[in-house]
Amino acid sequence: MTTSAASLLAGLQDAWECLSDAGGVGGVAAAPGGLADEELVAALAELESVGRLVDGLRVALAGEVAARSDAAYGDDGLSRSQNFATPAKFLAAVTGVSVSTASARVRLAAQVHTTFSVTGLPNPPRFPRVAEALATGALGIDAAAAITKRLHDVATRTGFTEALEEAEGELVSLAQQTIGGLGYTADDVDVLALRAREHLDPDGAEPREADLHDRRYLTLSPHRSGMTKLTGCLPPCPRRS
Repeated sequence: MTTSAASLLAGLQDAWECLSDAGGVGGVAAAPGGLADEELVAALAELESVGRLVDGLRVALAGEVAARSDAAYGDDGLSRSQNFATPAKFLAAVTGVSVSTASARVRLAAQVHTTFSVTGLPNPPRFPRVAEALATGALGIDAAAAITKRLHDVATRTGFTEALEEAEGELVSLAQQTIGGLGYTADDVDVLALRAREHLDPDGAEPREADLHDRRYLTLSPHRSGMTKLTGCLPPCPRRS
């Protein structure tokens, strides 16, 4: 097991013990309907913090599976040695999740997993601030995926610049901000990450919009009820300046 995975397990155990000592696990499981509003909200927050640690560990282990299944290993790679074509399919078979869920973990791990060179030296993750927040349970996987996806779009065109690193740090910080126990949702973080992408790579915005315009379609087909079924995709509304 990697050092990061081991530290995640230790953090998960500590969080679970704290929750158990506070009576949270037993109380919520036994009679959640008997909780006062404040207790219910507190239980939600506490259990979600444990869930973030679990999700961080899931991503870390998915990254390790992907690394050990690298194409360079050929048939000796972990996934192929178990007769699975991809790491995602192997993960799905081991864990029972869908292939799409396993694929999402592998994609996120590719952005935050620390790999090692042939000489044994560590290669830092592409998004170290997201990786750190995931490892400590400070950031959920939905928000982490949104940040890395949007900023990776920028990196493919501009590289990992200082401005991109600053944007990563700001987005991770915003994703953790709360006021009165309430904070940004993962959807909110995705909107913020989209704005950061357009700011960092304004030249890439026009090609993206042109591509969406070219992919528009609208199909009308008869429904067995006699009604007409509409299926299609329309381009986004023009942005106001």
